Amino acid sequence: MAARALPILATMAADVGAWAETASVLARLRVVADELGTDFNAIGLALPALGAAPARFARIRVTDWDSAAQRVAILAPMAPADDLEQADLERRVAELGRVAGLDPQLPRLALMRQRPGRHFLELETWPVPGGLTVTWHGVGAVALAAEQARLRELGVPDAALEPFLERLRFLGPELDGLSDCQRTGGAAWWVARRGFDADERALADGYSRIDTLAGELGVGAPQRRLFERIHPVLAGGRRQLASIAVDAEGTQPWIGVEYGPQTWENTLRVLNGLLPGEITGKRLGAFAGATGADGVSALELILSAERPRVRVAVDLGGARGQGSLDAILSG
Repeated sequence: MAARALPILATMAADVGAWAETASVLARLRVVADELGTDFNAIGLALPALGAAPARFARIRVTDWDSAAQRVAILAPMAPADDLEQADLERRVAELGRVAGLDPQLPRLALMRQRPGRHFLELETWPVPGGLTVTWHGVGAVALAAEQARLRELGVPDAALEPFLERLRFLGPELDGLSDCQRTGGAAWWVARRGFDADERALADGYSRIDTLAGELGVGAPQRRLFERIHPVLAGGRRQLASIAVDAEGTQPWIGVEYGPQTWENTLRVLNGLLPGEITGKRLGAFAGATGADGVSALELILSAERPRVRVAVDLGGARGQGSLDAILSG
């Protein structure tokens, strides 16, 4: 009897540890959200629905620093497919959809689970009552031909897919990441990512390709000139990740460029350059204080036909300094 009880006790201890970790993340996110004036209730309700499924809650990301309500996200690595049964994951995600008020489209989840590489789940607040965006990230290099078939199976219409693929081919022959995004209210879109190496030639090639696509997608000259100035500084000899998105209507009018770790001072300079105003600095200071991080883990510029945006990410506790979330950047 005692021997049989040991595995049960170990499982119970693991579950208690996972729930304690979830509670710790919820508390820290509430601090961040309160400091930023963001309604955190949707994530607070949704995260417990996942139970112990995430291997580790690891990254907080904040977007829209100059708006009335910033968007706060939690990024969690998911257990490998052979460690988490599909039926169990579907049950958890269905519960997540129920509390978040959206249809999680389980067949799409199954398709994303088949993508080689690592997988991450992201929950992000959306500035409507109870609003939430749920994103399944697949990370790792995959040939564009394979991703073309996957995007078609995920539901991207051919009329939208073909122009999107042409832009992806311009970026390169393979992708380093693909994301399936769903939002309360029924909106759905997909984000494709391509990494550029850190050597001088790749840095120049990446800048040229990103700038060309930015112009094609309607990004104005002032944003592109600013990007030209700050891109080499933010790259800092490290790999960057470019991203574009598609929905049922076609390629969305923006392009993102994600960079590796930055100091808080450097991040503040970028925010002040793109989004001038006293409120931006105050919010960044609140975010730094709430997370207790020594610096920013990743910074993403989002150049668009409307206005630029900045997404700032900080790794939590055990992930900080260990490079566990570098997979998002490096593929």
